[in-house]
This record gives sequence, C-alpha cells and structure tokens, in this order.
Amino acid sequence: MTAHLTLDVMPLPLLWVVLLAAFLLSYVAGFSGRLARWNGWVEGATVICVVVLALTTSRTGGARVYVPNLLAGVGVVAFGATLLHGWLYRIRPGGALLTRYYLCNALGGAIGGILASLVAPILFNEVSEFPIALVLLAFFTVLHRWMELGDDEKVKYLVPRWAHLPLLAGIVAMVIFNTFVEDTKGRKVIHRARGFYGTVTVTEVKAATGGGAAGVLREFVHGSTVHGVQARIPGKERMTTAYYTPDSGGLAITQHPGYKRGLPMRVGLVGMGVGVMLGHCRPNDTYICYEINPQVINLATNPAMFSFVEHAPGRVELRMGDARKILEVEAANKEPLYDVLVLDALTGDNIPAHLSTREAFRLYFERLSPEGILAVNISNWHLDLLPLIKSVSDEFEIPAVAFMQADDFAKLRFTSMWAFMMRKPPRDFTFPADARMLPLQQAQAFRLPKDERGSFVSLIRW
Repeated sequence: MTAHLTLDVMPLPLLWVVLLAAFLLSYVAGFSGRLARWNGWVEGATVICVVVLALTTSRTGGARVYVPNLLAGVGVVAFGATLLHGWLYRIRPGGALLTRYYLCNALGGAIGGILASLVAPILFNEVSEFPIALVLLAFFTVLHRWMELGDDEKVKYLVPRWAHLPLLAGIVAMVIFNTFVEDTKGRKVIHRARGFYGTVTVTEVKAATGGGAAGVLREFVHGSTVHGVQARIPGKERMTTAYYTPDSGGLAITQHPGYKRGLPMRVGLVGMGVGVMLGHCRPNDTYICYEINPQVINLATNPAMFSFVEHAPGRVELRMGDARKILEVEAANKEPLYDVLVLDALTGDNIPAHLSTREAFRLYFERLSPEGILAVNISNWHLDLLPLIKSVSDEFEIPAVAFMQADDFAKLRFTSMWAFMMRKPPRDFTFPADARMLPLQQAQAFRLPKDERGSFVSLIRW
C-alpha cells in the first residue's frame, strides 16, 4: 500500500508515517479486546475501502481520482489491519503458548516483508502483489464474518438476507481484477520489467501517421505514464512524437536563435525517457541525456526496442545517475553551457522534490548560456505546476511563458503542458496557432521550496 500511494499516486510529505501510524494503531485496537460489538462496522468499512480503492485506481496503477484513492488506501490499512489483528487476538492460545504465539506473529510479519520487498520483485514483472492483497483482504473479510457466526447463524448466512455478503465479496474480486487486468486496446505488450524505480512496459499498436504510412507505434510506459512513442515506420523512425513534437516541447529547440541560425546546439535532457527529443538532433549538435533508471537506458539504447539514440546524427552522451548531482559536478568542472535544458522529470504521478527546489532551479540557470532556454514539462495528473513556474520566474526574475497543446493523432502528438524560461526571450519566438497560452500570471501564490524545507501539498489538484 505504501508503494502504491507514494509511487503510483504521489509522495506526500511523511505519508508513510500516516500509514505506519494506522497500522500500529490497528494493533492497539485489535488487541484491546473491545472490538467485538464493532466487528460488523469494521467489516463494512473494510469492504467499502477496498471497493473505492479498486474503482479509483487505473489499470496501470495510478489513481484516477486522487483524494478518494488516498483516503481509501489509508482506510484499507486502518480498517483491514484492525479487523485481522482483532481476529488474531480472539484466537490467541492459553498462557503456556503465548510466547510461541507472539513469535509466530513476528515471524509472519518478517515473512510478509521479505515477500513484498525481495520475492515479489523477482516473481512478478509488475506490482501484482497490490491487487492480490486487496482480493485476499476482501476474502478474509467475508471469511471472518463466517467464522464469527454460530452454527445456526451459518445456515441463515446462506439465505437471501445474508447472501449479499458472499456476493459482495465476488463483486469486489471482479472489480479488482477488472481494474488491474490490462486493457490493451489492441496493444501488444512486447516487454515488461520491474526494478527499483518501478515497472517499465513497452507496447506496440498498429496505426498510421498523418502522411498515410501504415506501420507500428511503439509506446514506452513507466508506471502509469507514457514517456515516449516511436513510429516504427520506414523513414519515420526519427519523427518526434508525444509531448516532444516541433509544435509542443520541441519548440524550445526549433525556436532557439542558434537553431534558426544553423549553429551547433548543446542540449541537456533531464529525464531522457527513450530519447524522443533526439529526433530534433542535427549532425553538429550535442545532446547530453541524464537518466537515473538503468532499465530506461537499456531500452533507449537497444535498437530492437527504440532507435532514437542509434539514429541521432549528432553526438549523444548518456549520463546515468541523479541529474542534479551530475549537473553540480559539471558546474564545478566548468563544462560548456547548454543552449536548451529540458526538465522532463516532473510529469506523471509524482515528482522528485530535489529537482524542484530553489537551489535546483538556480543550478539549471547556471548551466544555461545567456540565450539559453529552460523547458519544463509541467504535464501532471495530480499537481498544478503553474504556481511553481511562476514562483521560479519571480524568484530569479527570469521571464516565463506556459502553453498547452492538445492531442493530434495525425502528428502523433499527445496533450501536454510546457513552460519555457528565458533570460532573453527572442523577438521572433512564435507559438503555433493551435497552442493555448496558459495564464501564468494568474497562478496562485506559492512559496518556492528550499532544500532544507518546503512542500508541494498546495499544488495538489484536490
């Protein structure tokens, strides 16, 4: 549950403390011996939380509706654990066997931890233990009700007025599997792997581009967020897609004065994905890609999966590790500055806070040339990042502009929101007619976080 809420949904500050507190309090409540008359309420609350959690969680693991998903997740831990701990208390043995009883309890917790942290990542190529745990919890909730009934009541349990309980358990199981069984929509999963940074998936779907060329689109999904698409169509392998087309995120490159003058460009990509931005690379350009996830680098550099890196005509360097730490080393070594620095690590379900602080943005601006452009992908399910951009712009007195582009399948373009920050905005910097400019100056007030303290809670789309 902690992994789901903090990785697939969003890492609220100290959210794990809330979950741990709920779990520990369930011990206190369960072993207090005072829950007998509240069992029905606890069972009902557990089932409701399981159903809400299943209905508000997408097939790919992310939350469809943030607040209900968060509350249901905490509720599952609180009520579900209370129910099971109370059950353990009621089946405790006599005093002579209590030592063995508590030893078995502790051993069960240790085994559960080992299964979740060590065995599950090896056994499953996605986070399958989460829906499995929900199904088991629903099953044990109904089993608990059955075990608590007397012999005469067990007969009544099967008559219509009790039949809703096992029926409800079946519905819960069906909803959960319907929620987590992948809806491929014609997509073929050709690769799926799980690692420290989550699950990566590569899918294929037959499609045609605006030029009428038919072929296969290959899609890279990290967790529940699409981070890159490539047209596996002869002659279109370098076509920029998704959030990086020439009229969306690619504008930061194609509208740069140096690009227009035909000068060599030095571009940094913080969060490379599978390298779709490399479709803008020219023979004399240098692209430095920062990526912390080795699985992503393996996919990006494997031509059998994605070939943006292989087909890039310019110089491409891949630097694995934390982008901020690497940029700090580059600054200390006085490496050449960037004409464009693309920050593409704030999208999806959660953001790395250390890449979004005042000190981090100061570093980004230090690594830019006088005409440099900082391009930030601010597309995010749960956070409104416009106040963050406005705060950065005001803090460093650097002009910023934000815009949105809608889906256009003919161009293989996905809906995205971008913010560009430039010390010297070019006079001839133009946006496409179909781009919707966002009211950056009307964004809510937001205090830019620092490394030592700060919070993004006020940015949540409640």
